[in-house]
Amino acid sequence: MKEIAFKIENSDAISEAYDFITLNEPDKALPIIDKFLKANPSIWNGYFLKGWALVTNETVSAYALHTLALAGAADKDRMLSLYDRLDRLSLLDRARLARAFVALGDRPRAEALLKTASAPSTVKEAAFAVLALLEIDPDDARVLPLVAWLNGSRDRQRFCWGTTGENAHALLAMGEYYRHHPPKKGEKFIAWGRLTLPDVSTVTNESNGISIARRFLTPEGKPAELTSLRRGEMLVAELSVSTDVSRELSDLVIEDLFAGALEPVHGNQQAWAMSTNEVAAAVWVMRSDARDDRMLVFSKRFRLEKGQRATFRYPLRVVSSGDYILPGPSVEAMYFPELRSKCAPGRIQVGK
Repeated sequence: MKEIAFKIENSDAISEAYDFITLNEPDKALPIIDKFLKANPSIWNGYFLKGWALVTNETVSAYALHTLALAGAADKDRMLSLYDRLDRLSLLDRARLARAFVALGDRPRAEALLKTASAPSTVKEAAFAVLALLEIDPDDARVLPLVAWLNGSRDRQRFCWGTTGENAHALLAMGEYYRHHPPKKGEKFIAWGRLTLPDVSTVTNESNGISIARRFLTPEGKPAELTSLRRGEMLVAELSVSTDVSRELSDLVIEDLFAGALEPVHGNQQAWAMSTNEVAAAVWVMRSDARDDRMLVFSKRFRLEKGQRATFRYPLRVVSSGDYILPGPSVEAMYFPELRSKCAPGRIQVGK
């Protein structure tokens, strides 16, 4: 067991394959994994990674073929190749591939893809299943239960489905359903409002009794240049809380929204270098929660002296190219909301 653990921990191949999979490049990961397994057939982690890469490969292929078909550039050979692996496809993959076949004019294969599809487990799966079935046959008996499933998945208190992506997919599917099946007068309605976001350059920092700051570092601890990032690059986000006077603090909640180009690297926390005026995360952080779109940090009761900074660091990976708004982090005392602070947003630029 010690020998196996040593091989896993010191394997560049495992790390490289993992990086390719998380960057949605499973085709590059598979040859590396096969070579590793040939040399180390008793290490199950390699088999796990291979299964992950294969699933990712099919999911990415379905996504790409769906996008190409809708853009009028369908790749029929690759579509047929993926169709032959129908039994291994998730509902989301089947729905995307079905829409691609509809765009190509091949309805029989589109129908076959959804004939034995499983029940949805996510909003995205249900939404794409609705879209695909409506394109095949708007009167399909399976459409209405899926629409009801989507409607029942909505958070009644927040009037939404969850993330921005889930809201977009659900609304797209519901809108398409009512386009095919217009409601009778007074039966259903949709209210639409428009909120104009302020110019990023005009927003300023806000603080009341407490302050929060954020900076991005390289893995070596140097300040990162946010206007010349590259895909695949690693960053360390550093959040710092401070006060103008020494005081007891408790039940703080920090929310740090990610820019569209960034995603958290799970399970990669490490001991970062600290300065003398820092309060280490182990002293004040009760727990942290890295979600798809944000990092949440919850505090214990602790004392913060004037001039000290309570810091928390976590790793991020750059995954998309482009110019992005970088939302500012915020902190608030859960049971004393007057104690709060929010940073102004910024921008990051990522090259290819």
